[in-house]
Amino acid sequence: IAAESFRLQPVLRLRERIQPEILELIKQQRLNRLCEGSCFRKLGNRRRQEKFWFCRLSLNHKVLHYGDLDESPQGEVPFELLTDKIPVSDIKAVLTGKDCPHMKEKSALKQNKVKPLTSSSPIHVTCVYKDGVY
Repeated sequence: IAAESFRLQPVLRLRERIQPEILELIKQQRLNRLCEGSCFRKLGNRRRQEKFWFCRLSLNHKVLHYGDLDESPQGEVPFELLTDKIPVSDIKAVLTGKDCPHMKEKSALKQNKVKPLTSSSPIHVTCVYKDGVY
């Protein structure tokens, strides 16, 4: 009976009416999370987790700022500490999971040839960033 109630006309009309507002709320939550930024472990030689890198979207949503950190940050990381940046308009593709080159080429990771963000190649980020970039 509960599943049938979701198909009733009043429920369908309500869902249709509030769907744009819900989608906008989700979009804003994801953008806010990107603006807060995230810290990621950076693998070094012998897959030891030696350093971290932090990525954060600018407040105007036009630039991803990122950079290496010696330790995991406690609280907000200022943009001044993030030495690299890439315009969102330059991002051509986002690769995740098994599609990332560092998942295919372990030797590239060991030699630190894979950079997390570049404008000439796709960026490799977690799903929260993928959702926000699109």
